Order: sequence, then C-alpha cells, then structure tokens
Amino acid sequence: MSIDASKLHLGAIILYKLLPAENPTNPDRLWRGRVLSLHIGMPGSLDVALVENLDIGYAAGTEFVLLTQIQSIETSAPIHGVPLLKEVQSNGNS
Repeated sequence: MSIDASKLHLGAIILYKLLPAENPTNPDRLWRGRVLSLHIGMPGSLDVALVENLDIGYAAGTEFVLLTQIQSIETSAPIHGVPLLKEVQSNGNS
C-alpha cells in the first residue's frame, strides 16, 4: 500500500507498519507516529519521513519511516473544533 505523498505534512499523525528487516513480533501491527520532517523527492534517496513514535512503551523514540510503510494518515478536527466537556455542577450534596 502506498499513500499520496502530497497529503503528508509536518505534524501529521500516521499509521505505519514496521519493515520485515526490523523483525516485528506482529508484522500486521499498526504503529502511530507524528511526522517531524519529510525527505521526499531528493535525488539518490528514498522517500522517508522522520517520525516520533506515539505508542507508549515503544523504545525507538524517533525513526525514519519509508512512505511505502505508511498505511494511512489520521484526520482530526482542528483544536478549536473539538467540543469541550460539559461543566459538572455540584448541588452541594456529598
């Protein structure tokens, strides 16, 4: 699977798979990461993104991810579009 590179941008949250060479225990697992930088269309180089891993407990921190590893790009509402939690009012009874 290959994603459209034009849809990638700094700060995008992506879902990707590890390469077989990384010997993943679960090759179908999707990992979440935030794009820190993009290296696309550079002569003599593979198209990659530097990604900060967002999965708790994964020791890599940051890693280069080939565009071919990326399965999808998460879409989310801008922060100002996220509804706030309703305020809980107390009636004084415990």
